[in-house]
Amino acid sequence: MKEILNASLPLRQVIIDRLEELDYTPESLREAITEHEADYRDENPSLYCGTYAKYNGGDLSGLWVDLSTFDSYEDFINFCQACHADENDPETGEARASTTSRTATAASARTKSSAYR
Repeated sequence: MKEILNASLPLRQVIIDRLEELDYTPESLREAITEHEADYRDENPSLYCGTYAKYNGGDLSGLWVDLSTFDSYEDFINFCQACHADENDPETGEARASTTSRTATAASARTKSSAYR
């Protein structure tokens, strides 16, 4: 989704509707991505937010998310769902009109150590 937003392509109505369900607009999601994207140079805990559907299709797009920027778990989950509003529901795997494959949330924990510096 980040790539779609950055390309300034017109979004399909189904994606706009899904973002509205999650209390986002395309512009507010752009701002949220800027706020929550992890910076590898800091010491904050981070997770990679991607989906199995994209990964299995050879698409590694996703986003490293800085967990310290969220007030609650629900805010984090809502943000991840908004980041993947362009495909199946990443939490339940239910089909959306925009895609045909099943998906599940793929978040892998990243720890920072001297090996990453």
